[in-house]
Amino acid sequence: MTHKLVVIDDEHWIRKGIIQLIPWEELGFTLAGEAADGESACALVDSVNPDVALLDMRMPGLDGKELIRYFSSKFPNMIVIIISGYSDFEYTREAIRFQVFDYLLKPVKETELRSLLEKARFILNQKEAESSRHRLQPLADASASEGIQIVSSIVQMIKNEYDKSWTLHGIARQRHMHPDYLSRLFKKETGKNFVDYLTDHRIERAKALIVTSDLKNYEIADHVGYDDYRYFSQVFKKKTGMTIGEYRRKFV
Repeated sequence: MTHKLVVIDDEHWIRKGIIQLIPWEELGFTLAGEAADGESACALVDSVNPDVALLDMRMPGLDGKELIRYFSSKFPNMIVIIISGYSDFEYTREAIRFQVFDYLLKPVKETELRSLLEKARFILNQKEAESSRHRLQPLADASASEGIQIVSSIVQMIKNEYDKSWTLHGIARQRHMHPDYLSRLFKKETGKNFVDYLTDHRIERAKALIVTSDLKNYEIADHVGYDDYRYFSQVFKKKTGMTIGEYRRKFV
């Protein structure tokens, strides 16, 4: 299953650099086009209807904020990953308000780009599998489609309500499932166990808040679901390799 991706950035060498960083065949993406300004970006997306757009926030003509509004209204299922410089977080705030998928900081790192595209591929594959199940309704595969749908709904729940005190056992009880089975199913579909997936998402949200808000560190901890600030600090350092203060000094 191959997905279409477009790269939108006004700097020629940045576009080419990003294109060269992506292991297209390995990740299951194909380059559907590139654009260097806002008007060209709209025409390109209208023409090829891509699954994913990598979008620079600083664009001539229509800027990143205007493009995000346009994409959000006309292509609500398209995954938008924004590319932002350290000084552009006023624009990043706007992007987060329109529920973009995620963001990358310049200079774009290959590992971070790959990680985000792997997550995007997972979501796209889920949607395609669910769509196929609804179209074809294969009786023999009903159990396995059902499994994808269960995990997809849990992933969406994490993204929407990551600040709540979720546990795999609690979710399994709600869905009348054995927690061991749900744990294996979640790991099979996402490549991560439930706790790691939830933690990784919380830390990504915390990183965004550090650089886009004036919240205190303990307020950020509470906002992403940690009532114990000391424990949150330990988890943050383990996941990022930096203390919260070091991260703030580096990126703010």
